[in-house]
Amino acid sequence: MNKVGRNISSKIALLGASSVLALSAVAPGFAVNASDYGVWSEPVLNSESGSYSGTISFAGTTPGATYETVFSDVGSQNNEVEISDTSEEWISEGTPFGAVFGSNGSSTTNNFLRTGVTLTSDLSSATTTITFESPVPADSLGVVIADLDIDSATISAKSATDTALTGDELVGSANPIGFNMCDTDKNIPTICEDVEDPKDVPLVTKNANDVYVVNSEVGEDVGVSAWVKPSAEISTLTIVHIGLGSPSTVRIVLAGPTIPTLAETGTTKSDLFALAAALMMIGFISVVHARRFGNN
Repeated sequence: MNKVGRNISSKIALLGASSVLALSAVAPGFAVNASDYGVWSEPVLNSESGSYSGTISFAGTTPGATYETVFSDVGSQNNEVEISDTSEEWISEGTPFGAVFGSNGSSTTNNFLRTGVTLTSDLSSATTTITFESPVPADSLGVVIADLDIDSATISAKSATDTALTGDELVGSANPIGFNMCDTDKNIPTICEDVEDPKDVPLVTKNANDVYVVNSEVGEDVGVSAWVKPSAEISTLTIVHIGLGSPSTVRIVLAGPTIPTLAETGTTKSDLFALAAALMMIGFISVVHARRFGNN
């Protein structure tokens, strides 16, 4: 190899070393994961049926979805479907759900769907059905029912083949199922400042094809919550909220797998892999040219 060839080879070696150092420097950023909570659109009222509907979107791999809420007491003036942001109430990373899916607050993102009903003789209910654009993979979706102060909720789901999930499949790896959003020492939600008993959790019953949750103590604890993480793929999710007070509301929250990002830059794993592949290709082409030049 002549002098020029050796100089080119030296520069290529320097480029390769620099690339490795650059990739090594940003690699620790993989430890930073962005939460991916479902964002609910403003519900639209169907004046004929009295139902409300909208969409849910995710930033990561979780399929988008549509939702519809119908009421057993269609004529009630206290039926309620609203979205709310996480500026005052949110799920902390210090809770069982937040430890898996990250925190969703404080922010102005509409991560909560609130349904409200009024107690009547036949226990008025609000049924929210969520239909995904494509099946959601097993062990990837998290579902929270919050604000179970004077309410109960029944959670069920079906696969793409319309097969009902069992209670065990619905719960999946959620543990413990019942928790309190205010029982955390990290990123405590503003709404929890006046909560007297942040240890209050709901009673949970796993049935053949659903999971039933109800507050064990009637009170005004907004933090009482339950969550599931289905271990089988699902296409539809149904939540039946029954009011045990007047009026009575619950919050529904969905979250997908956290999104790996690089600290400060916001670069994703796919971005880094593309960069690495490009550098490898440049290096390969450069080596080929260097060898040809050096052999001349």
